[in-house]
Amino acid sequence: MKRNMYWALLLTTTLTAGLLAGCGSGNENGTQAPAEDNAAAEEAESAQDAESSSDGSKDAADAVATELYGAGEWRTYDDEITLTFGDPYDINNEGFTAMANIGEPYDDNRWIRYYREEVGVNAEYSLLAPNTEDYKQMLTLAMTSGDLPDVFWVPDLITYQQLIDAEAVADLTTLYQTEANPTLKKLVEGEGDNFLDNYKVDGKLYCVPGKMPSTNGYSYLWIRKDWLDKLGLAVPKTMDDVREVAKAFATQDPDGNGKDDTMGLSIDSSYTKMGSMGIFWAFGGKLANDNFWCTQEDGTVGFSMVQPEVKDALKWLNELYEEGILNQEFSTFNFVDYPELLASERCGMFYGCHWYAIYINAIKDEIPEAEWIPILAPGTDGNPAPVYANVDTNGLYCVNAACENPEAAFAVFNAYVEKLFGEKNDFENFFACEVDSNVWQRGPVSMLAADTDLKPHREMKEALANDAMDQLTGVGASYWKYIQEGSLTYQLEFGPEGSCFNLVDDTYPDIFNWNVYQGVPTQTQAARAGGMQEIIDTAYIKMINGELEIEEGFDKMVSDWMAAGGEQVTQEINDVIAAR
Repeated sequence: MKRNMYWALLLTTTLTAGLLAGCGSGNENGTQAPAEDNAAAEEAESAQDAESSSDGSKDAADAVATELYGAGEWRTYDDEITLTFGDPYDINNEGFTAMANIGEPYDDNRWIRYYREEVGVNAEYSLLAPNTEDYKQMLTLAMTSGDLPDVFWVPDLITYQQLIDAEAVADLTTLYQTEANPTLKKLVEGEGDNFLDNYKVDGKLYCVPGKMPSTNGYSYLWIRKDWLDKLGLAVPKTMDDVREVAKAFATQDPDGNGKDDTMGLSIDSSYTKMGSMGIFWAFGGKLANDNFWCTQEDGTVGFSMVQPEVKDALKWLNELYEEGILNQEFSTFNFVDYPELLASERCGMFYGCHWYAIYINAIKDEIPEAEWIPILAPGTDGNPAPVYANVDTNGLYCVNAACENPEAAFAVFNAYVEKLFGEKNDFENFFACEVDSNVWQRGPVSMLAADTDLKPHREMKEALANDAMDQLTGVGASYWKYIQEGSLTYQLEFGPEGSCFNLVDDTYPDIFNWNVYQGVPTQTQAARAGGMQEIIDTAYIKMINGELEIEEGFDKMVSDWMAAGGEQVTQEINDVIAAR
């Protein structure tokens, strides 16, 4: 659920819900801190100021850095204040327009009214752009001119570092400790190890990450079960099994047209970033969106894509490529082209994310006999491969260093998470509605809990086990409705049986291994990362298609990567981690 193509595809397919019933009942009322808590807050803010003063004392800040608000609570303002916001929102898109048509324009919708009525914050937009690229340019200009909004979305960590270097954003270290309530902290910090450390610069926190569900990090092998049955094959459990099935699909005419026109296995050009990462995991490679740092045997941290553990996966892919079993156009084949490939019945097995189900749904009427199933990316020993994942986020939020009420940002964050995920949530009305499936993202801030996608599956599974599908409520009821109406997208992603999230429910988070470093790019990384990654991407493709011998080619790739800045970046990141 990000603001890029990946999440645009997911949002338009997995959140096309009509009215999503809620997980709780009633509307919460924000609780203003009692007088003594307000005094403590002022003391905490004074201590924070003292921390950055000439004496450099941190003890006073730590002494009062206690949580002022419990679950369901947040700071409120009797005398309404105004906060300005910045977001990359296309207010003329279908969702915003649909909301405006029911009397909820972007600047006066249910979220804006909620903050005004229940928090005492009048939320106004002072920086809007229709896409991330334009927004980033406008944000840079606003930083240069000193005209940043009070609270604003930041698209990446390089921009985040630039804002910090320019002293344009507020230090939120103490405010996060005192103003963020338990619901917000659990949502932000619930996945990964010491996740917030990734966003600290010189020990200080300058943002609130826009947390998203990390269950999107799974890798699935999608298989035409009807082809398996036709050829008398079992569902593969090991990578050797995958290879044998791939050979059969490529050579035994599973589509029955009498032609030698089927491939054994497909991956796409995002194979190191998304769903095909499971191939590397199976052989010990630790890939996650070209950005995974792993702890090595000597205790140091290294970049996963240049570690020798990936070579066996490259060899496996090369062998399939040389045998003509693997999609020969993998390096230029885009995942959005799967509907055409699947409709041609040339492919019966491919790696992908859970949301690749949309491509199966897209061609279901063209090939009604096709029966697709997802399985977790197999390992080499009969068990699923472990998952290597980044803690998923969609950008981050910063507060203007000149904001008069920086604590108010946390009042808004607290109120947001309580409305969707608190004990007295109103999920039904604030996650989605009949005209817009993305209501959750129509306010000035947004983030999602780790189990947001898992929850509807669990609701359906429990109802099925209790023979109570007709009693379903909430998101699960809506998803079940779409499944009953014939949606393979919802069935294959979230259904109570045989779905991706049935596999997730059985393994999350036990199967996960988290990235050691997702922090701000080091100086060398910021300057050279693009060229360094190109060295790896080019070498991987050439090793798979046979242009480079793998042992020699891999060693040269590592040497070139190190010379291009990899050695320095690795040292810099190890220094950062050691200093934590």
